[in-house]
Amino acid sequence: MVCGCSSAASSGEVWRPDDGAKPTPSLPENAANIYRPDILQHIEETLKELDGELRELSLNIHAHPQIAYEER
Repeated sequence: MVCGCSSAASSGEVWRPDDGAKPTPSLPENAANIYRPDILQHIEETLKELDGELRELSLNIHAHPQIAYEER
């Protein structure tokens, strides 16, 4: 079950927008390991380290847009 929705996914039914009942997501068995403050802290630290490079890349992309698959 990829999406984590228990109702439709397990029964093989397909949910459609006009269905009355909305699918309800269920937590995986290892839900306690989903929120990991140590991993979030590592991600934030890495982003701070890359901030200058990412900013430079962003400005470079903005300065050289591709319009209709052609570089300007």
